[in-house]
Amino acid sequence: MKRKALFLISILILSLLPAISPKFVNAVPYVSIQDIQYTTSSSGDSPYKGQTVITTGVVTAITSDGFFIQNGTGPWSGIYVYTKSAPNVNIGDIVEVKGYVKEYYGLTELSVNPYYGDYVKILGTSSVPEPITLPTGNVSQEQWEGVLIKVENVVVTNANLGYGEWEVDDGSGPVRIDDLIYKYTPQKGQKFEYIIGVVYYSFGAFKIEPRSAEDIKEYIPLVKITSLTAPDVVYKGMPALIEIAIKNEGSFDENVTIILSIEETVVLNKTMEIKAGETETVKYEWTPQNLGNYGIKAEILGYDTKYLP
Repeated sequence: MKRKALFLISILILSLLPAISPKFVNAVPYVSIQDIQYTTSSSGDSPYKGQTVITTGVVTAITSDGFFIQNGTGPWSGIYVYTKSAPNVNIGDIVEVKGYVKEYYGLTELSVNPYYGDYVKILGTSSVPEPITLPTGNVSQEQWEGVLIKVENVVVTNANLGYGEWEVDDGSGPVRIDDLIYKYTPQKGQKFEYIIGVVYYSFGAFKIEPRSAEDIKEYIPLVKITSLTAPDVVYKGMPALIEIAIKNEGSFDENVTIILSIEETVVLNKTMEIKAGETETVKYEWTPQNLGNYGIKAEILGYDTKYLP
């Protein structure tokens, strides 16, 4: 009887305790940058839009209110991290980011708000991924958003699009250059060996964002006189052939002016186009009228000069 009484008392006490419902914690998923960015939607929106995720990457560029990170190389490998204020990271840092996937006027970004438990954690350092070389006409694609890229042998087709933006083209189609991180003022027709930057999206357009002066290399034409030849001995009244070999070692076709002078008298002034990588020979037939020694000078205006003897 005592056992039954104790059992009944235990049941009675337990029945008086409040019911406790089990609580389930939603774990924040780890998602690679490629998976966050990859989309087949025409809108370009991330499939993780509106979700909080954790990802990792190497810092490739820093702005006044965020930074870009990249996971390896290739399409879909980069993303912008918005921190609202100046971030405490350096280029080359390996970071873990917990943030909210957001589409900011078409730009996929990770928004970090510590109030909601978001964070940026530095895990170490690494070399920055090499920029991917693209034709200018291929840059403005969703897959390159946030990725460090490089365009080569470009010409400025519009030096002032407004708001610090300008346009270059390598012949495959134009792309915008912007001053989100570094400002450069070009001239129309100016040539560049290369421009490096991360791809950003704002005001309805993709654009390249150079990070510093090192990301912009101005093109210096490489046109040289490789040889200047004339006979060692010439005779009064007899024609002699002077030859000037000119090579364009640059990446662009160049219009050059060749001036040939004999004893400081200009005998030839010629403008011609030399294709990139090619050599042209200019010939001049000269008939000396007097005996003596003659000094010969060949000059490509703005480029190179050679003398004989």
